[in-house]
Amino acid sequence: MKKQPIKLQLLSPPKVEIINLIDEMITLIAFFLLTTVFAQDQQQLSIKLPVAKQSQTLPGTVRLRIQLDRRHRLYLDRRPIREAELLPLLKRQPADTAVLIRADQACSYGSIVRLLDLVKTSGLTKVGFGVERR
Repeated sequence: MKKQPIKLQLLSPPKVEIINLIDEMITLIAFFLLTTVFAQDQQQLSIKLPVAKQSQTLPGTVRLRIQLDRRHRLYLDRRPIREAELLPLLKRQPADTAVLIRADQACSYGSIVRLLDLVKTSGLTKVGFGVERR
């Protein structure tokens, strides 16, 4: 029995299909543009701060930002939070933590005082209020 050699067929040279790559690139660009726009919208809270001519910056680095919008929704570092959840979170912070309270100018005085009382109850003493400078 005589063995016959295996004959290999020559393949055509490889081609790069550029049209498929362009379609994928356009899809990726659209995806990144849309996610960037939505991420920016979520980070911006609509808070209109009161205006002050005389203001100072809070000494040290602000580690916590508490925000109260005009509908009295509470945010801790731009994440929504309930008032009942705030005190336990504040108590876990080191005593030298600086807190910045940013409240919309339409918020009632009582809401801001209640928020300040929560911060003081937690034992944090470095507290500042966010204002617009003129």
